Amino acid sequence: MNSATENCSANGHSGESLSLVLGALLALLSACTVGPNYSRPPVTTPANYKEVRALNAAQSIDDIIGATWWKIFGDPELNALEEQVDISNQNIAQAEARFRQARALVQAARAAYFPTVTVGLGVTRSQPSATVNPGPAKVTNAFTEHSLPIDVSWELDVWGRIRRTVESSEATAQASAADLAAAKLSAQAELAQDRRISRFLRHRSPRRRLPSPPACRRSSCSEGPMSPPPRD
Repeated sequence: MNSATENCSANGHSGESLSLVLGALLALLSACTVGPNYSRPPVTTPANYKEVRALNAAQSIDDIIGATWWKIFGDPELNALEEQVDISNQNIAQAEARFRQARALVQAARAAYFPTVTVGLGVTRSQPSATVNPGPAKVTNAFTEHSLPIDVSWELDVWGRIRRTVESSEATAQASAADLAAAKLSAQAELAQDRRISRFLRHRSPRRRLPSPPACRRSSCSEGPMSPPPRD
């Protein structure tokens, strides 16, 4: 009877130990995870707005004029200048370089999903020296060694580190694309504004001519210094 009781108590202690180990393992696994996926917080909005009819009837400005919005002014010289903004403006070039860098970082982050294979080819040409091993049997023939080492490594994305890195790189690339579009629009708008102001000043402010001096009367204009009037 005592032995049976001891066996039951031992089984109970072993079961409790196993449950504690499993609980500690699950807690460790949950602590190693990167975090839950992002979910947009719920926002309570009305079913319809009073401006819904006007919004349905309205059209986007991009659908009407597109990316070349400056053509609505009908200025051929402005059109030619706007086409050169993407090439000559250094702010746009800098923003474009940052966007290309962000896209390259996205590709580099996605490459971590796949295994990495490293292959190196090596060729070694050797010839023993006759003075190193003195003796009757000397081997001085040259020989060639070929080597082809292959290294394969693959990191499984168990904890979601690579996935979060890719998501962060994609968000950075989207922000860089928005910065590039903002830089282009700012440069184009500034050029169009300067062009319109220049045309307005040129057409509305003609050169003013200085008034000509009044014609001299024959009685008052004479050669030499003027004589004083006679005294009474």
